[in-house]
Amino acid sequence: MRSALFVIVTGTMLWLIAVIVAIAIGASSHTIAICAAGLALGLLGIRYTGKRTFQKN
Repeated sequence: MRSALFVIVTGTMLWLIAVIVAIAIGASSHTIAICAAGLALGLLGIRYTGKRTFQKN
């Protein structure tokens, strides 16, 4: 499970970078919303996977 958590954290960080870049270049609101949704889902995934990982140990 720890490797899954690493993958989710890495993906979430990439979504964060995508949101920042999208805002910086003045992308459409649709593109920014997609990046923000990916970031939000990543944060939910970190919370869910983190709880499951530490409950098993």
